[in-house]
Amino acid sequence: MNNFDPLRVQFLALLIAIFFLFFVIKLIINGKLREEFSFFFIVLASGILIATIMREKFNAIGSYLGVYEPINLIFAGLIILCFFYLLFLSVVFSDQKEKIKKITQEMAILKNKIELNKKQK
Repeated sequence: MNNFDPLRVQFLALLIAIFFLFFVIKLIINGKLREEFSFFFIVLASGILIATIMREKFNAIGSYLGVYEPINLIFAGLIILCFFYLLFLSVVFSDQKEKIKKITQEMAILKNKIELNKKQK
């Protein structure tokens, strides 16, 4: 039952990373994904590509860092990347919230001015 072939897994990971990278680029070109949000996904796909192509070096880095299985290093890296991405989205969300608040206040002021002009006429 143990017919684990590392080359097959490496090839599959390579195909998935290339597909994912082209998909993100297509979303950017079509205007469905903004560039600042796509950076995370491009880094993720590129990291998977590099780790797949340079598997032996990745294993050596894992051994040097004292990681028992190199896949654990990938998961740790992905978790750290997710935390950074969540932080980035929180900053963007806070900025958007302030802009929406400011626009809403400006709209209320303009609406009030329009109604005052109607009453004066």
